[in-house]
Amino acid sequence: MVDEKEFLSQSSDMATFATGGYAHGLQTKAMMHKIDTDGDGTVSHDEFIAYQNKVFDMMDKNKTGSLGPQEFLGK
Repeated sequence: MVDEKEFLSQSSDMATFATGGYAHGLQTKAMMHKIDTDGDGTVSHDEFIAYQNKVFDMMDKNKTGSLGPQEFLGK
C-alpha cells in the first residue's frame, strides 16, 4: 500500500522505478484519486496493476496484446 503522502513525495523513487522515469509529473492528487478506485486514501497493488492494465490497453491500438515500437513510443 502507498498512502497519499508517499504517492505525492517528490523524493520517492517509486514513480521513477514503476514508470521508467517519466512519471514524477504524474504524482498529483488527481492521479492518486484516479488510481485509488475504492477511495480509501491508499493505492494497493491491485489498484496499481489495474490502472497499468488500462494504460496498456489504451496504448495497444491494434489490440494484439503486445506493444510494438510505434505504440510504445506513441508514434
